[in-house]
Amino acid sequence: MAGRAGALPAGQVGLAAPRPDTLVVRLRAPCACFLALTAHFSCAPVRQDVIAAHGDAWTDPDKIVGNGPYRLALRRVRDRVRLVRNEQHARAAATRLQVIDALAIDSKATALNLYLTGDADWVNAIPAAALPRLRGRPDFFLNTVLATNFLRFNVTAPPLDDARVRRAIDLAIDRAALCRFVYRSGEEPARSLVPPSLPGYTPAAGGAGGCDAARALLAEAGYPEGRGFPELELLHAADESVRAVAEALAATLQQALGVRLRPAPQEFKVYLDSQKQLRYQVCLGMWIGDYPDPATFLDLFASDAGANRTGWKSARYDDLLRQAAAERDAARRAGLLREAEELLLREGPIAPICYRGQANLVSPRVLGFTTNLLDLHPLELLALR
Repeated sequence: MAGRAGALPAGQVGLAAPRPDTLVVRLRAPCACFLALTAHFSCAPVRQDVIAAHGDAWTDPDKIVGNGPYRLALRRVRDRVRLVRNEQHARAAATRLQVIDALAIDSKATALNLYLTGDADWVNAIPAAALPRLRGRPDFFLNTVLATNFLRFNVTAPPLDDARVRRAIDLAIDRAALCRFVYRSGEEPARSLVPPSLPGYTPAAGGAGGCDAARALLAEAGYPEGRGFPELELLHAADESVRAVAEALAATLQQALGVRLRPAPQEFKVYLDSQKQLRYQVCLGMWIGDYPDPATFLDLFASDAGANRTGWKSARYDDLLRQAAAERDAARRAGLLREAEELLLREGPIAPICYRGQANLVSPRVLGFTTNLLDLHPLELLALR
């Protein structure tokens, strides 16, 4: 680290490597989820000398240096990434798949067809329309994962600067119908941002009352039966399945509240930039947990968090997150995080919709595939019959 301008020696930032196989990290404050954080791909070691030698080309197959069970052999744009077994890896003898091709396919229908014709062994992006007929197949795996779909509100401009309006929209969402008839990938209705699958944490519950309470809140905000309420733009990524959700959501809110949402698809990069710049009113968003801890969701909406993208700021919320980050007692930490989530749901810069499901089609000749909360499937654990 000392070789770069402005960098400090490793010892001054709490790092030490007393042995070739040992890394010691000293923290300034407690971090209950530290071990889970170190398992995230962003903590994978990178050879600084390789980057210095090759610049942006350091990830080319003939230049990249890694330490995983596979090495990059080929990357062909719009075709495939090829991985081959790393014979220098400590567990190379136990890694049974020698070559893996990851195909670059934009169309879910094309991916499904490749699987059904035997040209692919595993697909994890399946058209929603095909899911009902795939259920019950022995090669079809469906489970809820650590991820939540939600609405983001731009709280910096009317009418969404009024928490009553945001809560009215939240209460009027027919989550059960969306999960059953639109998503259809194992999703479950969500009343919290944090999924209920994390041990040691009970998520906060969002508001209750349904459409009657929603209409009362909207009337209280000055829009009885939706009269005088402006049409809002519902931003979403330009994807067929996401468009179906946006259209169903717009129809539900029109019927329940007289609120009109106009779906507005954007290409993904533009969609993300519109959120960052607050160039939207309502948008469909989602978050996949990076590690199994409630903080991976709740930290998103700190005032200075780049993923906040709502314009919402709360000094009390920020303080609760800071207290939780420094808390050593697991139960007290969970209580602080729950209090923060209660505040988030009460003020409503977001409206949870569903806990995400994940569908996989895996060939019977693949061994070692198991579903899990993070939907992670280490390739070195797989084999072929």
